[in-house]
Amino acid sequence: MAGEIAAVTGDMAASMSYFDSAEALFQAGDHDADAPYVVLDRFDLARWRGAALARLGDEDAISSLHYALVGMDPGHLRAGAQLNVDLAHSLVAAGHVDEALRVLGTARDLAGRAGSARQLRRIRNLGLRLGHHAREHGQEAHQGS
Repeated sequence: MAGEIAAVTGDMAASMSYFDSAEALFQAGDHDADAPYVVLDRFDLARWRGAALARLGDEDAISSLHYALVGMDPGHLRAGAQLNVDLAHSLVAAGHVDEALRVLGTARDLAGRAGSARQLRRIRNLGLRLGHHAREHGQEAHQGS
């Protein structure tokens, strides 16, 4: 959480330091299987790191978010929608508009299935931004349903 807060304030160094510290805990391997709390894995950490990097406008968000997709539980619809929206934002920032549109379609499907008004709003806003981008560059935006 501290890494996300640092990203919100624009402090890239602190944000990445917090995520690096969390990663080091995974490497230490200290895990009590009987502990009464939610256990997080490297994919969860990659999703949060990627979201922070996306917020900071860092292109490394793309690789973190792609990695997180590999281990994403397909039953976590809302988290999957958020991950795909963050990935789409990062792809747009990096100029990969076609891939962003494809990822945004996946996000739209997941958010609709999860009933996530917040993610649907983020998707709509990014879709509008992509439509504006396409008009500026003489392209046609393919937004899907």
